[in-house]
Amino acid sequence: MALALLTGQLLQSRQAATCRTPIFLCSTSTQLAVTQYRSEIFCRQSLFFVVAALLSFDFANCSSRKAPEHRFRAFFCGAFGIVPHRLLAKKDMCVSDIQLFRLNAVNGACELPGRAAAVEKQLQGLIEAQMETFLGVRFLATEYATGKTHRGRIDSLGLDENGCPVIIEYKRHSNENVINQGLFYLDWLLDHQAEFRWLVMEKLGKEAAEQIEWSGTRLLCIAADFTRYDQHAVQLIQRNIELIRYKMFGDDLLLLELVNAVSVANASVAAKPVEIGVSKSASGSKDKTWQEQLAQAAQEISELFEQTSSYLHSLGDDVQEKPLKLYLAFRRLKNFASVVVQSKRLQLYLKINPDTVELVEGFSRDVRDVGHWGTGDLELSLRTQADLERAKVLIERSYQEN
Repeated sequence: MALALLTGQLLQSRQAATCRTPIFLCSTSTQLAVTQYRSEIFCRQSLFFVVAALLSFDFANCSSRKAPEHRFRAFFCGAFGIVPHRLLAKKDMCVSDIQLFRLNAVNGACELPGRAAAVEKQLQGLIEAQMETFLGVRFLATEYATGKTHRGRIDSLGLDENGCPVIIEYKRHSNENVINQGLFYLDWLLDHQAEFRWLVMEKLGKEAAEQIEWSGTRLLCIAADFTRYDQHAVQLIQRNIELIRYKMFGDDLLLLELVNAVSVANASVAAKPVEIGVSKSASGSKDKTWQEQLAQAAQEISELFEQTSSYLHSLGDDVQEKPLKLYLAFRRLKNFASVVVQSKRLQLYLKINPDTVELVEGFSRDVRDVGHWGTGDLELSLRTQADLERAKVLIERSYQEN
């Protein structure tokens, strides 16, 4: 989940404490964490503020941090609020048990009541204005008409950082049928690829239009809440569907929580391929796919690939793997790692500012001005298990910050 300031500068969390089970992700000036073995919250760096209290944390029958039995209630507070990193709850629960407090020296703690947007359009305008910051999606169009036959309007259209088309539908309440409506538009989009390509070319340029990844077409449903029946339904539908719960606190804080996500290998199997004059299929590229590279790689690299993939998945239940043509993307709401396979090494790209990392020749480098596959400004070269061990602290940091 993520929490951001809606007014002024968006809250950018740069670093979180590294401990056995990190629970909270805080502002730049604060590091906060809770371990499974100490039912207390401690602060390793408190420049301006930190006051929080853990009300309850049940570790019964919990053998790992991914166990669904984890549940807790916590106060989050501070001058700008404390950002929850991940909420672990019973898998059949549908309501986030989150309370947010603001502190000041005069009045002490003041709870910020959570609420839904007054109208759907308010939420839509807010997300569209900061879509790339919130979701890693480049905005294309709002209220996009689907023509006389379908007679619909797609709330928001975008293109994500992997070049995959994205449909976003918004609802204020859980009783509105946002999933079925989104699926209707998803089928329309896959059947009107040429129209979408022209839109991308018009907004983002010819290069972006030529690199659309139809296999990763996504539907994002954003609502104040979802029922457990919604969550069960998306597991049965073989489409890339993500349910995102939102909650507003006061006038300037927004919580986005990934409730459920389903990822399929190819979302466009049933769609008819459409060619247009300005477009060129990625399948015509001479670059080898990552699967072809892996098949030709040394045994040591194949084993390292499996170990790296396993570690990335172990970071949390919210990690999603998206196989693309030339690389694998690992994401939460946004990408936090991309893996490119080569014959003698793995190239791992992380979303970390290279200026904050001590670069080591042959292991890490700044690729902000270097063309590469995948997303991220920091490149790590992994050749051995020792390289993976050295990279883990940076991988965890990228996971926390994204």
